[in-house]
Amino acid sequence: MNLSKEQLNQLTELGRRMVPLYLIAKALKVPEFELKEELRGDGEVSDAYYEGFTQTKIELNESIIKSAKNGSNPAQMELKKLIKQSEDYIS
Repeated sequence: MNLSKEQLNQLTELGRRMVPLYLIAKALKVPEFELKEELRGDGEVSDAYYEGFTQTKIELNESIIKSAKNGSNPAQMELKKLIKQSEDYIS
C-alpha cells in the first residue's frame, strides 16, 4: 500500500485519536482489509498508525499514574493492571 505523506500524517492523527479502523480506511479511501494487513506488518503505514496510537496510550498511562499517586482507588487498580501486563510481557 502506497500512501502519500499527507495520508500518513492523517493516519498518525487518526491513530492518536483511536478512530476505528473501518473509519480510518474510509477517510484514507483504502480497503479496510489492506489497511489491517499493513498494520500487522512492519513499514511506514504501521509506523504512522502506531506512532499516533502510542502517543495517546502514553498520555493515558501518565494520567492514570498521576491519579493513582493522588490516591484514586480506581486509578490504582488500573495501574496495577498495567504493571501486571508489563510484567507478563517481559516474562
